[in-house]
Amino acid sequence: MLRADAGGWIPVDRTIEMGAGGHAAVTVALAKAGVVRGKVRGAGGEPVGGARVTLAGGREAGSPFSGGRHFVLSAADGAWELPLRSAAVAVRVRAAHPDYLPGASQVFSVADPARDGPLLDIVMAPGAVLKGTVTGPEGGKLQGIRVQVRQGGRDEGGAPARDGGRVRQKVTDREGAWRIAGLEAGRCVVWIDQAPYAPYRAEAAIAAEEVKDLPAVLQAEARVCGRVANARGEPVVGAAVAVAGAGVVRRVFSDQDGRFEASGLTPGAGCSIEGRADAYLPFRERVIAAPS
Repeated sequence: MLRADAGGWIPVDRTIEMGAGGHAAVTVALAKAGVVRGKVRGAGGEPVGGARVTLAGGREAGSPFSGGRHFVLSAADGAWELPLRSAAVAVRVRAAHPDYLPGASQVFSVADPARDGPLLDIVMAPGAVLKGTVTGPEGGKLQGIRVQVRQGGRDEGGAPARDGGRVRQKVTDREGAWRIAGLEAGRCVVWIDQAPYAPYRAEAAIAAEEVKDLPAVLQAEARVCGRVANARGEPVVGAAVAVAGAGVVRRVFSDQDGRFEASGLTPGAGCSIEGRADAYLPFRERVIAAPS
């Protein structure tokens, strides 16, 4: 199978049969692709620049629509243009921007990819905004802290899981401030997990287009230390130790003396310890994480 593909042209697939040790000289003529173009606007009609615009969906004769692999960023006036690279039905153009909710055009079909498609406007709603300031145990503002905001999906009370929920993140500036826009109305989970602080989790309910402030005060991390030994008191080297508590799991290995240390835990939280090593039965115990 030979495939010829170039930006702005309609791809061509061709089956070539050759015998053993043979070769073939092939000429492939590509046709210029048509385009679909339009503008991305906010709910108030303002142009939205820097939106990621993609072609999505559509199938023809059982083959996936090939336009979905390509994207462009809208210009300062909201304008965008995408090539039509194959015939398809039920196609739409989608737009994503950090400060807006995702937007999409009406559905259209591509009968002939060599001809230009319709002129499309995509309207993006502003969404809600969650912002705040992160401070440390002594009240100082913390720069460089990664803040995650999660919406949708299953929540286990700790770090966001990869189960279909939408996760957005920002890093705090020199004033400890962060801001995440384009959120859907509903419940949000805010999660911070960064050394040398204990994990932080908070929930917030936001309304459509609401701007909500959520300050966060981080605690100093707690640690769990111990030693892995056999029945004769000899150190077990390289044992895998998992310490779980308050929504996090820290995984470490015992050193040459059998010692281990798990950090980044919540002070006063109940933790379960599980140790595993070759030729030994698993070991389990519950402890309280002590402040560092």
